[in-house]
Amino acid sequence: MRPALRDYVSSWVGYDYRMSVDAVPSTGLTVVLAMDDPLDCGWLTDTVSARFDVLVAGLHTQPAPVRTHGRQHALQLSLNPLGARALLGLPSAALAHEIVDGCEVGWPRHLVDQLREASWRQRFTLLGDFLLARLPSAPLRCRPEVAHVWNQLCRFNGALSVERLAASTGLSQRRLTTLVREELGLAPKQAARVARFQYASRCSRRENPCRRSPL
Repeated sequence: MRPALRDYVSSWVGYDYRMSVDAVPSTGLTVVLAMDDPLDCGWLTDTVSARFDVLVAGLHTQPAPVRTHGRQHALQLSLNPLGARALLGLPSAALAHEIVDGCEVGWPRHLVDQLREASWRQRFTLLGDFLLARLPSAPLRCRPEVAHVWNQLCRFNGALSVERLAASTGLSQRRLTTLVREELGLAPKQAARVARFQYASRCSRRENPCRRSPL
C-alpha cells in the first residue's frame, strides 16, 4: 500500500470466494468493488436487498450478508472512519447504518470496468492511483478528542468504559458522546461494541477461515 494512504486505508484485499460469506460489523467503513456480477447485499433484518457494482457501507451494529449465489469475486477496502471525508467526501456519520452505491460518493462505474479488465497487480496499482487522486492537499481532520477515543477503542478492542474515555479527554460523558456521534454516527458505547465484535470475529476467523467478511 502507498505510504500516503496508510492513515486512510486500514486494509485492502482481493478475493475470490466460492462459498457463502457472513458479513459482520467492523471498525472500518467498507468499500467493495465487484469484479464479476454485482454484489447482492442488504441488512440481515430487511426482507429486500440491492445489487451494487461498488458498495459502500458505513459503521453499523448489525450484520449485512453479501449473497454470493455461489461466488464472490471482489476487491474490498476497509477505510479509517477518521479519514472518511478525504476518500468518500462525507463524514463517517453521514453513512452510519447505511449501505449505498459507490457512485453516490464519487466512486465512478468506469473504475470498476478498468479493474475488471486488469490483472490483480494492475488492479491494486489502478486503485492506489485513484485513491491518491482523491486525497486533499491539506488533511481534513476531526476533533482530536474524537480521534483519541476512536484510536483507544480500536487499540483495546472496545474494552474501555465511556467514563474512562471521557476522563482521558477532559470532557463530560455527555459532551464526548455528542462529539463522537456527530463524527462517526455511533455513540461511544456502540463504537466499543463494534470494536469488541470485530475482535471476536477476528478470533473466530483464525479457527474457521474464509467464512466471515468484515462489513
